[in-house]
Amino acid sequence: MFENLLASYPKRLDVWYVYVDQVITSKDYDSARKIFDRMVRIKVSTKNKRQIFKKYIEFSKTHGSPVECAKINTEMSKSLSIDNIME
Repeated sequence: MFENLLASYPKRLDVWYVYVDQVITSKDYDSARKIFDRMVRIKVSTKNKRQIFKKYIEFSKTHGSPVECAKINTEMSKSLSIDNIME
C-alpha cells in the first residue's frame, strides 16, 4: 500500500514518515534503514532534508551503532552542503 502511494506521490513526506514509523514499530530495522536511505535521496527543501536526517539519526541512536550514526552525520553534511550550493 505505501509503495503504491509513494509511487504516485514521491515527495509526500507525511506518507514516508508513517511508512517508516510502521516498519520501525514492527521491528524490521533493516527495512527501516532502507526506507531512510531512500528518503534522504528525495529532492526536497533543505529544511525538509534536515528533518529527514534528524529522524534517521534518532533511529540510528536507538537501533543502530555509533559507527552508523557517524556515517549518517557524514552523509548529512555532504548532502546539505551540496543542497546549499544548488540553491
